[in-house]
Amino acid sequence: MTIIHFTSPHVTHALFRQTPLDDGKWNAITIRLEDPDHEADWLVAFDRHHAPLETKVPKERRALIISEPPEF
Repeated sequence: MTIIHFTSPHVTHALFRQTPLDDGKWNAITIRLEDPDHEADWLVAFDRHHAPLETKVPKERRALIISEPPEF
């Protein structure tokens, strides 16, 4: 099983509607919105956070997705 820590200042549990059973799981992938125990295999961060994000995920397994500011 692969655990993905997905984080964003905009995310809610509504994200899970994108998975087959609305539970954040897709085959052998589990998406978590928080990872307090630092168990994730991957970190996906969408947009800039207002505070530093603590993670133990190695840099080679981190993805940052930045969108354009709304004024553009």
